[in-house]
Amino acid sequence: AKKYLTMGFRVDNKSTYTFETDLPPSSRNNHPSGILHAFRSTPPAASTTSGSSNSSNSSDSIIGREEHTFAWITNSLHIESAITHLEENGFDRAEGIVFLPYSTKRNWLDRYPHAEPALECLKSGKCVVPMNLHP
Repeated sequence: AKKYLTMGFRVDNKSTYTFETDLPPSSRNNHPSGILHAFRSTPPAASTTSGSSNSSNSSDSIIGREEHTFAWITNSLHIESAITHLEENGFDRAEGIVFLPYSTKRNWLDRYPHAEPALECLKSGKCVVPMNLHP
């Protein structure tokens, strides 16, 4: 009989992570608060005429780079100011910004501690960058 070595992990060519709302389907379309998830990727760095990469990190030059950021939206009526802020910082609304209605910021942080909002859009519509990212 063949023996198989168990590695303790699976090798794959990609990994994905899905963020999900905690609201029931009947509340999703009219709930005012939630998380704005912005995503962007940069293509692999172009080669210079000498054949070397413009990037100091050779793995970035081969596969490009992904960036994710999150904004807590207190009132979705004022979501435009957060989207504008993200666009001013290189994110594209047409390709990588989605809104997920969510019950509370605390519940979001409890479920997704690695996805802490770097921007907060207050009830007034004013966007602020939290001084302490660990409330």
